[in-house]
Amino acid sequence: MKATVTKAFDGARDGSMYPTHWRPGDAIDGDLARVAVREGWATEGAIESTEGGDTHSPVASALRGPATPTPGPRPTSRPRSPSAPKADA
Repeated sequence: MKATVTKAFDGARDGSMYPTHWRPGDAIDGDLARVAVREGWATEGAIESTEGGDTHSPVASALRGPATPTPGPRPTSRPRSPSAPKADA
């Protein structure tokens, strides 16, 4: 089965351990296409890709950058204020 992605999702190609971030317009096939159509993430039938080549290779993914923005560094904790001096008893 071949399908065209209509809603972005992460999924692994048949035989792959690592998921890929699929974007609307991407052509997929096999079990991945079957599940994506069933879940409403793709429509049956593939459209011709205008980009050419394998856009889901590790190199192409690295060149394209992250699919979603990565969060910035976590804020550091504020230094604790010195405790008030103890009153003489």
